[in-house]
Amino acid sequence: MTTASKSSSKAKSYYRSGTGLYRIKKDCYAYKSVKFDKDKRVEVCRKGFKFTIVDIVKYSGAYRLKTKSGLYITANKEFVEKI
Repeated sequence: MTTASKSSSKAKSYYRSGTGLYRIKKDCYAYKSVKFDKDKRVEVCRKGFKFTIVDIVKYSGAYRLKTKSGLYITANKEFVEKI
């Protein structure tokens, strides 16, 4: 696999556009910053919880979903799904 393919397949595993309602598929954290550091964790997002997403932000090669309340969660399709 080439470097371009790895980067391309990684990008496909993240939502890169599309605001609206998203559901948590696997437990994850919500953060107060696009930088996902332990000290920035605000709450645990349990499977089944729903968020209204108002923006999608790219940070250091990964994408973050910005919630209506201003928190950030992963845009990784393994953890969230657009509904």
